Amino acid sequence: MKLIRDLIPEDMHKRGYQPALVILSPSGRLEWLLEKLVEEAAETKSDGGSLEECADVYETLRSVVEARGMKMEDIIARADAKAAKYGRFEKGLLWTNADDDSPEAQVARISYKQERES
Repeated sequence: MKLIRDLIPEDMHKRGYQPALVILSPSGRLEWLLEKLVEEAAETKSDGGSLEECADVYETLRSVVEARGMKMEDIIARADAKAAKYGRFEKGLLWTNADDDSPEAQVARISYKQERES
């Protein structure tokens, strides 16, 4: 089973297919939307972040927000407020445990130190 966009069945009918569909309850819809959000995020990661995949993540998130009775404008306002208070993710800062001696943590600490010194 796969959660699909609302107009996909019409396209399938035009192509001669008769899709078997289930209409989800509101709680079932939210559950499937959350799974879809994870799926789309994973596709964005594996695809290298194409415009198509990012648009799918956005549309799925918009549907999750609406299913929870919220508005995207409120989400954007909250994100902007958090960005003003805490910053964004532009610098790529990675919080590591001071005792973490993994190669990734060592590289992250060196890179951050060099960035701060320049």
